[in-house]
Amino acid sequence: MQLVRRVLRDVIATELTPRQREVILLRYYDGLRVGEIAEQLGIDHSSVSKLLDRAHRRIYRHMRYLIDNCRAGMEEEE
Repeated sequence: MQLVRRVLRDVIATELTPRQREVILLRYYDGLRVGEIAEQLGIDHSSVSKLLDRAHRRIYRHMRYLIDNCRAGMEEEE
């Protein structure tokens, strides 16, 4: 589980745009709701939703890639 957390932190830090990173951190680390994030950033509710959706998809894609590569490496060792 520590590896997953470390990889997730790395993906957030290196693979998201600055704005995607900002909304992800506000949402999941600060616990703000979409409306609160929109108000804080001075953008529309729909813009926050789109940023979160794109960030989620990018995180998933990178995490999936890393997990698949780890599995492939483990299978080669066997």
